[in-house]
Amino acid sequence: MRKVEWTGDDGRRHVSSVRNGDPDAIAPMGISLDPPDVINGLDWDAIKVALHNELLDRGLVCWDDVQARQGGLTAAVKGALLRPLRDLYRERGDK
Repeated sequence: MRKVEWTGDDGRRHVSSVRNGDPDAIAPMGISLDPPDVINGLDWDAIKVALHNELLDRGLVCWDDVQARQGGLTAAVKGALLRPLRDLYRERGDK
């Protein structure tokens, strides 16, 4: 078996496992090695609220604030997105 990277019509990149003798074109029908489809499972409305609150809590309300607090945007995004994303992985239960 070998891994083949390919891009779907929606622009998402994928990795599939195919037999050694199979052509790359068969990759979409191979065994998916993608991460779980957690994107569609996220509650984006709740994440938007959490991100808004993180930005406010960190005092990031204008460009000057963002420039003055290096890493503040990264921390806010992580604060809003990391837990729900991790929870979806955990709920999936795959090892």
